[in-house]
Amino acid sequence: MDGRFYPGWHLFGGLFGIALFALFIGALVWALLRLTSSHDHHAVGPTAPPPGPWAPRDDALNVARLRYARGELDREQYFRVVEDLTGVPRPTDPAPPYPAPPVSPAPPPIGEDPEPKAPEA
Repeated sequence: MDGRFYPGWHLFGGLFGIALFALFIGALVWALLRLTSSHDHHAVGPTAPPPGPWAPRDDALNVARLRYARGELDREQYFRVVEDLTGVPRPTDPAPPYPAPPVSPAPPPIGEDPEPKAPEA
């Protein structure tokens, strides 16, 4: 080398080293998390039930839900099946609809007085 200083190459080398070190740390953290996770990764797939409170607990109830969603069962038939399978009584009449929101009065036309004045005597 002739002793010249090339600042661009030095900066690139430093950034490359930092990026390589960050990549190594990230891979290490990923590997540790993967090895220590307690989740069952084998149950994931199209046959696994979805997690959460909405997961079907019974295949017969799931079939009834699907048939009701497709329109094969009407409301009364669906609730009769649910009542037979779970013992939960069917709901009585559906809840009344929410009352309509109050209607605000129309604004007065532009240029008109909102309240008519009484004639002065």
